[in-house]
Amino acid sequence: VEGLAFIKHTQHKEQEDKLELILKLYNSKTLRHIYYNGTLKFSPLEKMNMALDLLKGLEKMHKLGIIHRDLHTGNYLVDVQPGINEGARSIKVAITDFGGACLKKECAGLQPQAFRWYLAPESFFFQEMEGDDYLCTDIYALGCVFYELFYEKDPAWFDDKYYVNLYADEMTKRVDQQTLIQVLNITTQERREALRIKQLTTLLTPEERFEALILRMVQADAKGRGKAKLLRAEMEEIMAQVGK
Repeated sequence: VEGLAFIKHTQHKEQEDKLELILKLYNSKTLRHIYYNGTLKFSPLEKMNMALDLLKGLEKMHKLGIIHRDLHTGNYLVDVQPGINEGARSIKVAITDFGGACLKKECAGLQPQAFRWYLAPESFFFQEMEGDDYLCTDIYALGCVFYELFYEKDPAWFDDKYYVNLYADEMTKRVDQQTLIQVLNITTQERREALRIKQLTTLLTPEERFEALILRMVQADAKGRGKAKLLRAEMEEIMAQVGK
């Protein structure tokens, strides 16, 4: 969250120093609150702008070697400001809650995401993960958020039954991991392939390109999801296409 000012002052009555941080107010609560309570509706353009905001934030974190590890919809604050002269409203989104964040070099063996629905398939064996593996799981979790934002529904894999055996024996975890991968493929592969084929013969619309980016981010193949820097650059290209 953007810090606006630090204020250090002394409370003479208690004879102790106090340090206060003044933060920017995000006036519309979290994405999760908005999503489950239906307090706001976003246009396709607003959704794409929000996605670009979040990819910029994730890119900056990853560039600093920081893994967030808790990128569910409850950890994004939304600010909505009315447009000037009845113009389009301004929407900003910020990533919050860095309580579980760690440096990439220190993440080895830690569970990649705190909320199990946002765990990528490779997370079933997180004890074997290290370094760049955690960049991929952050991308996957943010992709799940974009999926909810774009389709306005929970993904089919948001079901506790796919994650009950994260600490079970290896054989059980292998079976559950493959089950999750199958659900991911059944849910996303057909649409992903349709967009790929369409792109061979015609220019995808910005909304279709955004959808293709989301489906890439939530694929089972960790290396195929892309890095935050490249996804941010692609999202900027999509937004540039909107302006043409």
